[in-house]
Amino acid sequence: MTGINVLSLFDGISCGRIALQNAGIKVNNYFSSEIEKNALKVSASHFPDIVQLGDVKNFNSWKLPKIDLLMAGSPCMGFSQSGQGKGFSHPESRLYFNFLDCLDKFQPEYFLLENVPMKKKIWEQQISSDLNTEAEEINSSLVSAQDRRRLYWGNFEISQPKDKKITANEIIGPEPLWLARSLNRKINPLTGKRDDYNKSIKNQRYLECKSNAKAHTLTTINTHNVVVPERFDGRRKAASQDYRFLTPEECEELQTLPEGWTSVVKSQNQRCSMIALGWTVDVIEHIFKNLT
Repeated sequence: MTGINVLSLFDGISCGRIALQNAGIKVNNYFSSEIEKNALKVSASHFPDIVQLGDVKNFNSWKLPKIDLLMAGSPCMGFSQSGQGKGFSHPESRLYFNFLDCLDKFQPEYFLLENVPMKKKIWEQQISSDLNTEAEEINSSLVSAQDRRRLYWGNFEISQPKDKKITANEIIGPEPLWLARSLNRKINPLTGKRDDYNKSIKNQRYLECKSNAKAHTLTTINTHNVVVPERFDGRRKAASQDYRFLTPEECEELQTLPEGWTSVVKSQNQRCSMIALGWTVDVIEHIFKNLT
């Protein structure tokens, strides 16, 4: 390719731009729709040439040249297994329809849409019908140390990357550490099982150890991703000295971002949240190599 014009919706910290760069695809113009201030700050610090368009809801006012690639990872809260189950009626997940609007308005040669495996298959089927293509599910664990299943729709070939067999201890080592989650749980003392709706039981912080060599999917809830000094089965009550949070640098590596990518933002929690909302760069790079 001699160079392409890109429109990236919900661009976040511009993981797609890094992937294009890594795939050797020259970008002539990169137009981004993003409204989160810290994400904009990160993107501008690395790619000052990005043209920021603001809120995707204003797409009708955008005057753009011919777009070669439209890409988006539309908000997933309504679709996710852990979400509210509202599907397309969730106000954030309804932004998917703005992606469809942009697809119709700008008529790109190529498109890529990413979202989570969905709580109801019918939602995935609707998107596949809208786009006239089936989703390819790729787990980031093939190219990173993170279990992260995602669906990808595109009007070009999307294939599975080769397994690099990367383990989390390559990132959080070299001392023996184990990945876990730190979660509020209601555990019934009589049964030893979760009893989330029992008002007589107080929430307590528990640790649940990861069973394999990959990290949990990064989420915006930073307590979901912690490190413990020893492996254990099941769950145990947590004291603050029993674990530590993953650092922003570790989260960057789990998402295969360049080291220090988000360092322009000072808050550790905000950095980790932005990283969790981004794409696994090496997965997207692999996908884009089919465009070259």
